[in-house]
Amino acid sequence: MKTPLTNDLGLAIDRMGMLLVVCLALRKPLIGAWGVPLAAVIGRYALAKILELGDHHILALTQGLVSGHTLKHLAAALAAWPVLAVMQNGAQARTRPPLTVYGRPELN
Repeated sequence: MKTPLTNDLGLAIDRMGMLLVVCLALRKPLIGAWGVPLAAVIGRYALAKILELGDHHILALTQGLVSGHTLKHLAAALAAWPVLAVMQNGAQARTRPPLTVYGRPELN
């Protein structure tokens, strides 16, 4: 059984996680870092949250065929797609030698 404390704790954890993502999105990117399209990730995550909130309405609209909870998981999985695509393309695109301890190969 959920108590007001567990509801508030879950809500706080959820909001803090989203705040962390926004803070990371606003940071200046590191040189050589992969460019993850955070707008796509955040947008799909927002869609997942909306589907979660409309769980019962979606179930009623689809006449019991699918719930918002199920669609939420699909949207959340789609949120990972841009990250996976960047990882796949980034791994193939890395052709230059790795940096050394000093950051420049000629200094070693």
